[in-house]
Amino acid sequence: MNSKGQTYIWVIGGVLVFMVISLVIVLLIIGTDRMSNPDEVSEGEMQIFLGGHESGTHPFYKGEYVLSNNTIFYEGKLTDSLTSTIIRRMKNITMYCWGDNLYTGKTFKKFTEEELSQNKSKIECNSDKIGKLEIIRTSGDLSEENNLIKLNVTARDGSVNKIGMCFTWTAGIINTYLNKNFLLCSSEWKNTSNGYSCNGVFEQCGEINGNKCTLKEIEIPRRFELKVDSCENTGESLKEGQSIEIGIRVKTTDFKNSLDKLEIIFFDNDLRPIGNSMQYVSELNKVNIGTEDTKYTIDYVN
Repeated sequence: MNSKGQTYIWVIGGVLVFMVISLVIVLLIIGTDRMSNPDEVSEGEMQIFLGGHESGTHPFYKGEYVLSNNTIFYEGKLTDSLTSTIIRRMKNITMYCWGDNLYTGKTFKKFTEEELSQNKSKIECNSDKIGKLEIIRTSGDLSEENNLIKLNVTARDGSVNKIGMCFTWTAGIINTYLNKNFLLCSSEWKNTSNGYSCNGVFEQCGEINGNKCTLKEIEIPRRFELKVDSCENTGESLKEGQSIEIGIRVKTTDFKNSLDKLEIIFFDNDLRPIGNSMQYVSELNKVNIGTEDTKYTIDYVN
């Protein structure tokens, strides 16, 4: 090969090397700029400002959030001011938010044409304060073979969501179950990917008959494993000051004594991201995430 051909090859090679180096430098500059400006909106994206409030108050709280439209799932941290994040551009989305001693709140957001054209919006979410339960026995005891015990259950100092109950009993008791295992919907139950919904409230129904939801049996929470005999779901949630009456059927033997008793543990449930969906749970890794478990004991009195 003559010297002119070799020179030509060197020139072409040098140009290619220069182009590769230039491209790398441009990509580094873009990447660095993107990292230093994380809220920069690219094509097909929009900027969302998020905030969480305790219901009835105005300050923002530090906590966590999930944004979901059933196919896309975003998770992040909330600060004590509006929190900025970038999401894919879409017509609507649901925000879930929660914090210390606060239940998960939920807000559905449909973006306006102006928000979509500007690729910018704001979503604020309200969370109820987690309260505690006050329990009073209004009637019933363990004196008969078949007993109906009625308890008045009231939420104090906040709300209590999705109340569940676990039971443990002594040798003189055969079994126990709730007198009512269903919820009624004022309109109709709608089947969704997260369970059945009545006016925006989700429930795990084993069977639907008209406006009646027969509640599914629940698994014993792991923190109660080997400590209780059975657990049941009431499906009930209470705002502060609200009360419900819970009836418990208790079948006993003929041979009870002063050591016999029925112990009840009341617990709550809250929404948390499990996989790519929001589900009601009472614990994460055996740690209670809601109100303090409330124990109530009914002793046999001869």
